[in-house]
Amino acid sequence: MPRLLAPRPRLRRAFRALCCFCPCCSAVVPRWPGFCPSCLAPFPVPASAPVPAGGVGAVLAGFASVGFSGSRSCAAAVAAGLSVVALLPSSCSVSVGCAAGLDGAVRAAVPGAVVFRAASRRPGALASRSSALVRSVAAAGGLLVVCPAAGQACPAGVRPGAAFSGGGSGSWASAALAVQSGCAVLVWSASLPAWLVSAGFAPAPGWWFRPGVSSQGSLF
Repeated sequence: MPRLLAPRPRLRRAFRALCCFCPCCSAVVPRWPGFCPSCLAPFPVPASAPVPAGGVGAVLAGFASVGFSGSRSCAAAVAAGLSVVALLPSSCSVSVGCAAGLDGAVRAAVPGAVVFRAASRRPGALASRSSALVRSVAAAGGLLVVCPAAGQACPAGVRPGAAFSGGGSGSWASAALAVQSGCAVLVWSASLPAWLVSAGFAPAPGWWFRPGVSSQGSLF
């Protein structure tokens, strides 16, 4: 039988320089795109993405149901969301949408997640999907984790009590609906609207937690 040769050190160094294992799905991927083509997880984690401290883990421990809403393209937002996924209790029920970005990364990281799918790509169908996810998490007394694109402030007019319209950010619209529905929210953002910071605290740098309250009515 032919003898199997061990990989040469030069080849191993070349592999490490050009490729790595995706931290989310373990696929072997090239380093240069900065994200996994399969699950869209970023690597290495961008410096702008905060790593939740123990305080976030303590917040998550109080919920049996957690939903996710976030950017479709911002690698830092995806990394922030995945850092929360890593802290979820094993028994936690996870809900997520059908979009790319954070949605796709969470679906890959949690194969058993409940996926809310839009009937079409029309704005009305996308809004219905997002509102259904938020209402489901709220009904379960759960927590909605929201990770808008880095640097994206809440658009003017997006607030609890307004019609579901993100003004270019479905993540902020979902956060507003969650607050209106009495759902607890955990938001990753450097800029927070007054309606969010009127209650709650920062469990870790870059994160804001607002506890849930009794339902305050509908946004529709």
